[in-house]
Order: sequence, then C-alpha cells, then structure tokens
Amino acid sequence: MVEMTDTLFSGGNVFDGRELRSSLGVLMAGRNITAVSTAESFAGFDGLMIDTTGMTLMPGMIDAHVHLAFDASDTPDGNLNAADRAGLDAAVASRALASLHAGFVALRDCGGPGTAEFTIRDAIRRGDQTGPVIQACGQMIRKALNGFGDKVAYAATSDSDVPDAVRAVAATGADFINIMTTIDATACGQPDRPAYSADAVQRGVAARALGLRTISNAQCAEDVVAAAAAGVASVEQGSRLDAAGIDAMIANDVVLVPILLARQNIDAARIARGGSPAAIDAAAELAAQTRDAACRFAEAGGKLALGTDCGAPGSAHGTNGAELLLLAEAGLAPLDILRAATLNGADLMGLHDLGRIEKGARASLLLVAGDPTRDIRAVAETTYHHGVWHDGKRLVGG
Repeated sequence: MVEMTDTLFSGGNVFDGRELRSSLGVLMAGRNITAVSTAESFAGFDGLMIDTTGMTLMPGMIDAHVHLAFDASDTPDGNLNAADRAGLDAAVASRALASLHAGFVALRDCGGPGTAEFTIRDAIRRGDQTGPVIQACGQMIRKALNGFGDKVAYAATSDSDVPDAVRAVAATGADFINIMTTIDATACGQPDRPAYSADAVQRGVAARALGLRTISNAQCAEDVVAAAAAGVASVEQGSRLDAAGIDAMIANDVVLVPILLARQNIDAARIARGGSPAAIDAAAELAAQTRDAACRFAEAGGKLALGTDCGAPGSAHGTNGAELLLLAEAGLAPLDILRAATLNGADLMGLHDLGRIEKGARASLLLVAGDPTRDIRAVAETTYHHGVWHDGKRLVGG
C-alpha cells in the first residue's frame, strides 16, 4: 500500500458517476478529492502527477448485494457452525478485501449471521483494518426456514410476527432490514407460497421509525408492488416485475438491484450436477425474466444499482465485476451500468461522498484502461485496472 500524498490525475477521461468527461484534472489530497477542473487550471502543480492518457478515472464501485459470511460453495452457509469465530472473522475480512482490490469500495451485506460481518464492518470503520465500507443487515427476515440460508435467517412465521422480528434484528446492530417477500419464485401465483401480505410488509417497513432503511427480496409481481408501495429502499431481483410494479417502484423512488451473476452461477451448477430438465428450464426462464425486468425498468426511467450476491454458490468474492458484463449482455447501456455501479449504489446506501468524482468526495477511485462507455470490460475485468485507491491510499497498481 502506498501512503497518501497529494496526487493529480490528468490526461485522460473522467467518469464522474454521471457522465464521461474529457480534459479534466482531478486533485486528491489526503482522504478527499479537493478539486475537479480543467487540466490547464493545474499548471504548475508540483506534487505527484499520474498521467491518465488513454485511460478513464472513475469512482470506486459499489456492490449493493453481497453475503460476506458465505463461502460461494454449493451450501454457502453450511460452514458457519463449523467455523470458529476467529476463523469466520478472518474469512469475512479477506472476502471484503478481495472485493476492494477488485475496485469495489463499498459493500452492502444483505444477509449474514449478525456476528462476523458486524465485527469486520466496525473494525474498518474504526480504522483498525483496511477494507471497503460495509453496511450489513445481519439476519434476513423470512417466513419459512427450508434448509438453505437458515443460519442467516430470522423466522417470522406469520404476518403478525414481522414487527417484532424487525425490532429484534434492528437491536443486533443492523444498518438496514431485509424482508424476504418472495422465497421461491417458481411458486409465484400459487396461493400457499410463503410470502407476507402487503399489510405485513407495510408494518415491517416501519423500521424507518428506528432510523433504518428496509429492502426486500421480491420476485413475484405482486410482492414487488407490495414492497414498493410500503416504501422499501430497493427491490432485490424483481424477476417477474410487471407494469404495475414498475409504476409503483418509480412512484416511490425504489431502486432495482437485479442480481444476474449469482443466478447464472447457480444455474450453471445445477446443469453440471445433472439437475432435472424441468428445473433447468424453469431456472433459465427465471433468469431471462430477470434480465428482461432490468431492461424494462431502466427503459421506463427507473434507477438500478449493481448487486452480485457474491458468496452465493459459484460467486466468489472479488469476482463482483462480472455482473457488469452480464448487465451489458442483457442489453443495458454502458452509461446506465456505470451509474448503477457507482452513484446509484452509493446513494442507495446513503453514502453521498462515494460513487462520484467531485470536490469534497472521498478519494476512493478506480483507474481503468480505455473507455468503459465503449467497452464495459475495462471496468468489469481486473486485468484492465491500473489502480484502486480508497480514502486516498493506493491499494492496487503502481
């Protein structure tokens, strides 16, 4: 790691979180960006200068959906009981650092045991160790335990249990609340599927009275509408988003976090294991619906944030950038993808000094080869990265 020093980036493009701009200089002093102006205005600067000709300087990225306690195995929470606490703490710290080195300066942990992820979050906040900004919800609130992810779930088995569950999870030190309004998207339309009523979701989102945002894993169309109407900050996946859901989300300023990477990797593992043709077909249909929902939402003017579900089967921490490629393959425009990975994610997490390049913002930056608005691989693949800085310190490159 290179210690902080006044540094001027000049010569190439700057993606500031909103648009791609040229002929700018960006001055970093200490932990912050202190000036963004024309390159000519920095004439006579005698500090460290980094020539970015042929490259693009951009904000460090935000992953709005990870699971740091998960090990990306077929049963990602299966080792939580087996691992000693010190070992789990070390694993979470290592996974967070892997994402930081891949250019992700902030992570939103959307479900964990409520132990190690809080410990590492707090250690990073105190400056005791290096890592990205972490926000964590602890245990997810879920209606049914079914063997997958149970170790990171708080069971609220009936609608009436939801408010007490929210208060209990909030008391553990959560930064936000995650209510799963859809557990099994293949059961959408079935009357007995394990989902909460719209009224229960509304009462669950009363966590705002505790000063906490609420998010929702919602895939069935009616669940998306209920979550959006209740005022969640974001809908995760939104696979079967319909016109009513789009309208409700936009009207309530709800962000969509599509999560394509984990779905791709879980589906690939199912095929490799020789899953049933019916299950493989159903998974492929759901994946196509998720991609389509993201595009329709963006086309309607909705705001997307990038989330990977890293830690889920096959999705190792540090491979977060692959999500950008999948969003591009789904048909999203490069600028929309870059905004989702920076400004939108930062704003979703309330991190208004990250995800942007402007005076006063934190100097958490990524320098990549080429122009990512023409080729998203420049951001998605670490081989194109020339440097990662976090709070003014260079962690990668140089």
